[in-house]
Amino acid sequence: MERSGDNVWELVSDSREEPVLREDRIVVLLSAFMSTRTIFIGTPTELSEKIDPDKSEGITPKKISRLILQSVEALRKNGIAAVIRRSNGKRVIELRRADSVDLEGAGGIVPIDPVGALCGDLWAVSGCGE
Repeated sequence: MERSGDNVWELVSDSREEPVLREDRIVVLLSAFMSTRTIFIGTPTELSEKIDPDKSEGITPKKISRLILQSVEALRKNGIAAVIRRSNGKRVIELRRADSVDLEGAGGIVPIDPVGALCGDLWAVSGCGE
């Protein structure tokens, strides 16, 4: 929207017609969808039904793969890894929340005492703690 010379708001463009804004919208929708899960593996139809059940966003199964591929970097910055592949002749979309991938197999995290670690490194050199 933009103000005209008469100080009246006018519609300049519609977000449904702007491809850049639609791509950003897919990032928002997928981020919200993945906030409650760590992984999704399914067809474009299954994913479009989950993120746009009432079709108000206009994200069809045909568009969703293209939108995801165009937004891979933006999704990655939002902590979502996206892969589109074929399996048994079907297109499959795989989404993973980055924090779940990074923490798999990490085990317990043990805090480090920075002073103790420093003294341990310098023990032989300086006689720290004596």
